[in-house]
Amino acid sequence: MKKKVFLVLLLIFFCNPVFAQSKAVLFEKGVEALVNEEFQKSIDRFTLFIEIDPGNAYVYKNRGVAFMKLKQYDSAIQDFEKAKAISPSLKGIHSNLGVAWFCKKEYEKAIENYTQELIQTPEESFLFFNRALCYSELQQNENALQDVSRALELKPDFHLALCFKGDILMKMKRSGEAKTAFEKAILSNHAQENAKQLEDIKQTRIKIDKNENKKIAPESRMKTLPTPETAIPATPETQLKGKFEVQVGAYQNQAYADEADKELTINGYDSKIITLKGAGDKTWYLVRVGLFQNREESKPLILSLKEKMNLNAITRPAGEF
Repeated sequence: MKKKVFLVLLLIFFCNPVFAQSKAVLFEKGVEALVNEEFQKSIDRFTLFIEIDPGNAYVYKNRGVAFMKLKQYDSAIQDFEKAKAISPSLKGIHSNLGVAWFCKKEYEKAIENYTQELIQTPEESFLFFNRALCYSELQQNENALQDVSRALELKPDFHLALCFKGDILMKMKRSGEAKTAFEKAILSNHAQENAKQLEDIKQTRIKIDKNENKKIAPESRMKTLPTPETAIPATPETQLKGKFEVQVGAYQNQAYADEADKELTINGYDSKIITLKGAGDKTWYLVRVGLFQNREESKPLILSLKEKMNLNAITRPAGEF
């Protein structure tokens, strides 16, 4: 039966190119809206496609993603299940179902789906990480540790997995191993940040090379400066923009962040905790010290933390990850 259906669809495409073109346009526009985060518009376009052709698994999968972005999890699950019914081996469909069930706090169902996806793609580190999150929510710390460790075998510099491993080990009262995991997380993030800085320097040099013969008149430079009448009033956001802080730790458990903050205060550092939302809408508690105009200014503090408390700290954009 499946072969017959496939042949009929091919016949329609060849015999009615206008019909095929209209579907292609709808699909392209739906994906474009999804990428541009116009999620309701994306849903509307994929819905029109489904009215023309209700047998396309990819359209249901994409519309399900759009529903997920709008936190309409039941609708998303319906679409993912429909896509799975049409194409049981569709890559990523069990992973998406896992995310949806996780968001509904149905962790066992999420685990079932991540396990199914891992049968198809056992090399994907993020699947082990996501399943570890589910096990952690169910207080199955051994399973969570096993999965997050597997994720790190596949991707040793997986920063969030290193942080999460530290959290799990702290829950299991294995503080020495937890400290090692947190330090690796900081070093991993530091390496990534160094790579980004090198790329930024490279791009800056390219811009300088392209513009080395261009001169800007003093008058035009002066015009770009805001006058007192048009200057934007300072807010907490504008005060932080372009500045940097020294990060000592990143935790998903606020108690651990509070403990780190307390330890820093005892040792004479004016630390603080900032709370940010990360991947999967997870809350992260970042322990930071200082506020600097540039990265260079933060180096003495990083050295002090290393010498005084044996901490491997890194410089991060103020108020951001």
